[in-house]
Amino acid sequence: MDTNFKIQSMIDLLVPSRGRPARLLEMLFSARNTAANPDNLHAIIFLDEDDRYNYDYLFVLKNTTVIIGKQDILSKCWNECFKIGNGVIVMHCADDIIFESKNWDETVEKYFKYQPISLLYGIDGHQDKNCPTHSFTLRKAGEITGCYLPPYFTADWNDVWLQEVYTKLDRIHYDPSIIIRHLHVNVDEKYDDATYQLAAQRRQAASLVFAEKKHEIDEWVEKLKPFK
Repeated sequence: MDTNFKIQSMIDLLVPSRGRPARLLEMLFSARNTAANPDNLHAIIFLDEDDRYNYDYLFVLKNTTVIIGKQDILSKCWNECFKIGNGVIVMHCADDIIFESKNWDETVEKYFKYQPISLLYGIDGHQDKNCPTHSFTLRKAGEITGCYLPPYFTADWNDVWLQEVYTKLDRIHYDPSIIIRHLHVNVDEKYDDATYQLAAQRRQAASLVFAEKKHEIDEWVEKLKPFK
């Protein structure tokens, strides 16, 4: 794959995925079918090279890029997706969500037209207002901080990191008209699978890393503060 190839798009959906071809496909269909302008979406999917499933049918969106690499720290996988895209807006996307609100992409684009460096999120049916589990922000923010996410977390904590940064900046916005359902095992045990079990094994270590690295949140805030 030519990793220098860039697709022009408005919103990049950054999606690390493992062992979930059916759920990943469902997410992509829901993004396409609820978007006002699906051709302005770019799905950038990171798959582990040891994943035994066949993902050849994933090209649901007109603009799709698949990266295949060794299993790595989860936040690094999101960062690899970030490097490939060049959409003005980027989404902290996942393979266990469903887009439900119609024209969600227009709502997101309209928001960022007037609120440049900030973070936007909506209802997920799991954390809702408490945590921006699958948020939107600007590519420019990742370019300023040097990476989209801190490259430390094998599971969880990326969303908390972003929440801390943008809360300190006073540039975080919850919009309940955006409904992107997080079909997490904590919502319903029927969603339990090997990928969630792997995350559970990694969770405690990731929380310790967050405690160790959280002082860097203030560094991100200082870098982003001048950019309105």
